[in-house]
Amino acid sequence: MVVAQGLGDGSYDMFLVIRLTEDSLNWEWKSTPRTVDQISEINMLTNIVGDYQLMDGRDKWRCTLSSDGAFHVDALRFKIDCWNIPLMETHLKWIHEIPLKVTCFIWRANLDRILTACALLKRGIQLDSPICTYCGTAEEDASHVLLRCPMAMQVWDWVFRWCDIPNVQFASVEELLKFSSQWGTCTKRRKSFVSICYGTAWLLWKAMCDWVFKKSRISPVKVADLVKSTVFLWIEYRREHCNFQWIDWYINPFLCL
Repeated sequence: MVVAQGLGDGSYDMFLVIRLTEDSLNWEWKSTPRTVDQISEINMLTNIVGDYQLMDGRDKWRCTLSSDGAFHVDALRFKIDCWNIPLMETHLKWIHEIPLKVTCFIWRANLDRILTACALLKRGIQLDSPICTYCGTAEEDASHVLLRCPMAMQVWDWVFRWCDIPNVQFASVEELLKFSSQWGTCTKRRKSFVSICYGTAWLLWKAMCDWVFKKSRISPVKVADLVKSTVFLWIEYRREHCNFQWIDWYINPFLCL
């Protein structure tokens, strides 16, 4: 039974039976599973093929969507149309005063698609460890980098005190988006608060990138000051009829409204 050609170990026409023992998978490929998800998938694969009697000969692929066993696009399309796929609820706000690249970043972060250590490992890129290099306390995924890393938590605490809002601990980016999109009763204040939250996440990510690539460790206070100045410039130049004053904004962003 042939698996594939060019499996990364220099061999071709590799037989699956060579890789299997009685109760385990003889892993001799170039990449070694590291993450919990990868190890879980290997164990699941071993359990699936463990009950099959392997025979000599090449693989035979059979499509279960059609009666003749061949793949047909119309059969796949019919199957997709029959699925009742619910739309994912999201609280992401597309606001004109927030640069498009920042909103796209927040959208990707909510899907855990930014290039954290965990995301790179899932894409097959080998790293020494998935642990956050800034704090060294937990795996580096989107929620950790932007919310749960000790440095990020200090920045968020400072930002909430600046806004005169009780600090909230978020477990995921989606929780942050939901909180910011539903906060308060004044539309203008909520709009400014969303801009502040997105700006904070964006600048935290930039600070983490500076640490990874430049070994430049920026303090939480410096990041918080950048949040003030950066978001102020966004609103000043992008919001229509904006008459914000820097001195008011620096004290409390909602004094400008």
